Amino acid sequence: MRKVFVSSTSEDLKSYRQAAKDVVLDLEWHPEMMEHFGTDGSVGIVEACRRRVGASDLVLAILGWRRGWVPGAEVGGDGKRSITEIEIETAKTLGKPIVTLLARDDWPGKLWESEPGARKQVEALRGIDRLAVFFDWEPVEVGAVEALPQFRGKVRQELLRHLQRPTALPETHPVPKYLNDEVRALSEALDQAHHREETIISEGGDPASVKSEILDLRRKIREGGNVKAGDLLAGRFKLIELLGHGGFANVWKAYDKSKHNLVAVKVLHPQSARDGSRLDRFFRGARKMAELHHQGIVRVIEERLDDGGFHFFVMEYVLGGELRAAVLANRLPAERIVPLLAQVAEALQFAHGRGVIHRDIKPANILMGVDGQPKLADFDLVRAVDTTGGTLGGGMLGTFLYSAPECMGAPQEAGVTADVYSLAMTTAFCFYGKELPYDVLRNAESFLEQLPCPPGIRAALRKGAEWEASERFQTVAALAEAIEKGLATPVEIEKPKTAARPLKAKPPVPNRSPSLLPFLKKQVANLPEADRAGAVLTAIERALPFGAEDLKTLGGVAWALDYFSGRSAQVGEREAAAALRERAFAPLRERRPPPPIPGRIDSAWAVIPTGTFQMGSPPGKGFDDERPTHQVAISPFRLGTYAVTAADYALFAGKGGSKADNLPATGMDWYSAYAYAAWLGGRLPTEAEWEYAARGGTEHEYTDRNGKETALGQVGWYSGNARQKPEPVGQLEPNPWGLYDMIGNVWEWAADWYAPYSAEFTTDPWGPTSGGRRVVRGGGAWVGAARARAAFPFLPMSGETRDPR
Repeated sequence: MRKVFVSSTSEDLKSYRQAAKDVVLDLEWHPEMMEHFGTDGSVGIVEACRRRVGASDLVLAILGWRRGWVPGAEVGGDGKRSITEIEIETAKTLGKPIVTLLARDDWPGKLWESEPGARKQVEALRGIDRLAVFFDWEPVEVGAVEALPQFRGKVRQELLRHLQRPTALPETHPVPKYLNDEVRALSEALDQAHHREETIISEGGDPASVKSEILDLRRKIREGGNVKAGDLLAGRFKLIELLGHGGFANVWKAYDKSKHNLVAVKVLHPQSARDGSRLDRFFRGARKMAELHHQGIVRVIEERLDDGGFHFFVMEYVLGGELRAAVLANRLPAERIVPLLAQVAEALQFAHGRGVIHRDIKPANILMGVDGQPKLADFDLVRAVDTTGGTLGGGMLGTFLYSAPECMGAPQEAGVTADVYSLAMTTAFCFYGKELPYDVLRNAESFLEQLPCPPGIRAALRKGAEWEASERFQTVAALAEAIEKGLATPVEIEKPKTAARPLKAKPPVPNRSPSLLPFLKKQVANLPEADRAGAVLTAIERALPFGAEDLKTLGGVAWALDYFSGRSAQVGEREAAAALRERAFAPLRERRPPPPIPGRIDSAWAVIPTGTFQMGSPPGKGFDDERPTHQVAISPFRLGTYAVTAADYALFAGKGGSKADNLPATGMDWYSAYAYAAWLGGRLPTEAEWEYAARGGTEHEYTDRNGKETALGQVGWYSGNARQKPEPVGQLEPNPWGLYDMIGNVWEWAADWYAPYSAEFTTDPWGPTSGGRRVVRGGGAWVGAARARAAFPFLPMSGETRDPR
């Protein structure tokens, strides 16, 4: 991307400067500039000017007769040189092309050329490439609406003379990664309909009928409540590929049909859009991000758009991917870590100087340009000094391994030093080369001491990641400077004399000290709700360690940590749950290591997108315990493409394989199934998650891979097509999300206790706190069609054949 350095002689010209920046952005270039009456404090004005101008392709100078003087200490002599003169002289020295535009910055009624200050300025700038003087329109006060359109036109004309617009991409835009052939056909029909609409309008006709066709095609593409690859947002942005998904929004690679280039589109989940505070925070972050014009911050192109209830904003597309992926793939050489993080710190310092605190700095939110330039993204969690900010329901913002302690307790009060902490932990991740361990939460200092980097860098990171905000570096610039110094010399930073990280008091476990499983299964539900998460943590910590073969205890412990402590509103309890889960399964994993956690793309795992669906069956269909139907919102998750096979389970149980390794694993109880899922690093799906996944984003009873309605025998083994015993996995048609055998073959365990449904709308429900029996789903090879359905919940009896997924 081309970069234009925008200079002006005084703050009185800020209206013109902003207009020039708008033109630069409209041309899809990047505006660079420095504040005229000081810098960020890390370098002097002359050096800052050299750096910024040197990184630009052209200097655009907007001149008035007033000038901002540079202190004498900076330039020698009496200091009578304006910042603009220094910028232009620097550009001439570096061989950069220069465009100069003259504008009024005093009073109306005087010709600009009559001012002695202006004449002196023009004389000082002789020899530049082009001098465009505005003598053909009457001078007006700065900021007057009448002048700015003429000014913008002149800026565009002069810039295009020097920096021609990049060659447009070919008319044939990238092919979307369609979900299936049906979506492809709908998307192609939508393109044709839009083309007909444009033709009709250009010929003066009435496009009403084709508009109706367009609405119908869009509705069909978005069936299931989600946009898909091939969809067209705002009649302009063609969705090509899903780049990433989060709890509140998805990011898509898209093709901008009006400007013929690739962009990134961030789409808020529909259920989040119904929450006014989340919607406001989503667009507030986009607005603040759009105000930050810096080469190290992802540029926002359109900050607030809506298409049929889908809210989104548009950013530049950064081709190089995330810093996290680069580190995990060993694509970031050690010698690049410090320079790269220094660039991130510069961009973050720029944001802080404008009152914006990111509060979610982590490797996944730093994107890598193909030129190696890092760019900060995901400002939807920002707090600006002129806004009230926002939090996530009293919970933690960002990823807790990178979040400062104050973000966990009072995120709305987190300041600059919270970003210092997160940047320090991000730097630690880069040197560590893999995901940070949970032990960082308990003893960050010990972890940092083991990093493979010079002692001076470790010392800087220790100070940057101090528990108390007052003990950290107070700016990210100071952290970056200490890291850069530590690269060359073992800088020792005095260790603060503060107490260790405070421990939260733990709720008591009942005095009768019951055995662990009965307590977790029944008795914890009788405690006050506010005490349950802490009581579970205390009981499990006292009972550690567990034997590698004690699968029943391991399964019960994993569920209780996930259900009570893992969903706690207290961040500390959620962190402690994750750490205890790791400790509980350590002996088993040491004896029988699980397969690697799957990457972003893994054929053995299906990505289930966020969405809403009607859970259960309406009156007149199915059984009574499938009612009442109720709307459920589900966050994105991953699920095994196939049912767990005998071979899969043998690795976990420590048993040898057999000739039937490709058959689904059977005969395990619920505890063993949950332990198996936790051993892999996950958990069993909830009843709602299972039904949502089994439906595959459609309303059909049975659906093929293309989302079309089909017969049960095409997608599931049941009494009508099976041999009264389990069949090998993956033999029939998968559903639209690539899941095999969700219906039939063997029953599959869900995480929930059985309970009647509520008619209320819910988000990610987990069922009751206790119960008599767990639920299984899906039907089996020996059951009839009435029970081989997505909506049918079954209460298992002793001896039933079941399987985890």
